[in-house]
Amino acid sequence: MVVCHCELVNDRTIREIAVGDVVTVAQVTERCGAGGHCGGCHESIERLLDAAAAVRSASVDAITPVRVVARVAA
Repeated sequence: MVVCHCELVNDRTIREIAVGDVVTVAQVTERCGAGGHCGGCHESIERLLDAAAAVRSASVDAITPVRVVARVAA
């Protein structure tokens, strides 16, 4: 689905960008131009960024900590 009609940027592109450290509309604009013209897509970009953040958070929460036991030589 096209998110930014001014730059013809789709949701897939924004999702791919949001996998990294991109967390703001301004950062998306820097990477691909989306959101840099009329601003009509800012809300859609924010929703995509929020969804990506939720996925990252869920991924981190799903990681089970590993218990490390130190052995002391006798």
